[in-house]
Parts: sequence; structure tokens; C-alpha cells
Amino acid sequence: LQSNERLEFLGDAVLNCLVTEHLFLTYPDKSEGQLSKIKSLIVSRKILGEIAISQDLGKYMIFGPSEEKSGGRNRSSILSNAFEAVLGAVFLDGGIEISKDILKRFLFGRIPEFLKDERNINYKSRILEQSQKDGFGIPKYETVGSSGPDHAKEFRVRIEIAGITMGEGTGPNKKIAQQNAAQIATMNYSKEEINSHLKGVGKDELVSD
Repeated sequence: LQSNERLEFLGDAVLNCLVTEHLFLTYPDKSEGQLSKIKSLIVSRKILGEIAISQDLGKYMIFGPSEEKSGGRNRSSILSNAFEAVLGAVFLDGGIEISKDILKRFLFGRIPEFLKDERNINYKSRILEQSQKDGFGIPKYETVGSSGPDHAKEFRVRIEIAGITMGEGTGPNKKIAQQNAAQIATMNYSKEEINSHLKGVGKDELVSD
């Protein structure tokens, strides 16, 4: 094989099928939307990369000089793809039941742990759903500043709902800064206060520094 891409393609399909079946049978009280959210987390690069790292999968991979030098052996995006490739190879060699056994051993038993880990909560999705549910539309994120050298920058992002500042977050990239801002917004969020503000009854600022 010149690369693992074809096995990744197969492994991704096997993974999604078996994870979907497992969640359907394990969480009978969850709605379709709730199951979809759990599934998107469980098959994410972050989780699969964590599983691959825990099994030292990078140790058995062959890298080009540049990828090796840049730390590819410990990069979640690469290792998650490798996990899918291994699963694809297992499926070809042993079929669906052996593939399921692999996931039971390394992934399924840790799902409750992943769901409880606050680092895995998608606060952007959570605040988006709440804002839209209450009729305030889509939150707006604005990068308001950055600091530090190019190799270690820290970004600051502000989140607004209905034109009202709900908080700010920082992070090594804009995506993480937005997540951190969304987390602050979920803590500050109050439908009543936003409505009062919009009517000119509440405070001038919901969030003060």
C-alpha cells in the first residue's frame, strides 16, 4: 500500500455503522438528535486520536522525514486516521464481529467517560441551540485581539447574542477561543435578562469586565 487512505475509508464506514448500532441499543431513551450529537463526539478525531495514543499506535507507523520532524507520530488527526485504517484492516481480515470486539475493547467502554469529560462539551453548539430556541438568532463571534509571538499566539474572541456581549474567551487559535467564549456565555446566559435588555429595562451591559 502506498498509503492508508483506502483502509481509512473502509474503517470509517465500519466505525460509523458499529458506533451507531451501539448507541441505538445502549441509549434507548435518547432522541435521534441526542444520539447524533453523541456519535459525532465518539467518532471525532479528538476521541479516536486519544484512543490511538493510549495504545501507542504511532510507534508502529511509517512517516516521511518532514512529518516525523513535525511531530506527526503524536498528532491526533493522523493517529485517528490510523485507527480507522486498522479497523478497516481488521474488518477485511476478521469481519464485522471481530471489528465490534475491537471497539468494545478500546472504545465502547469509555463512552460514559468521554460524555462526562467537560473538555468534550461543544459549548458553541449548546449556546447556539439555546439562543435559537429562545428566538435570539445565531450568536456572533468577533476576534477582538491577539498577543504573543507567531509561534505562540493567544487570540481573544467576543461572543454576542442579539447584539449583547455575553463574554470573551482566549485560546491558542480562534476555534478554541470561540469555544471558551461560548462556555462563558452559557454561564452568563439568561433569557429574561436578554429580553429585559432588548426592551430597555435591564442593565446596559449583561457582562461587565
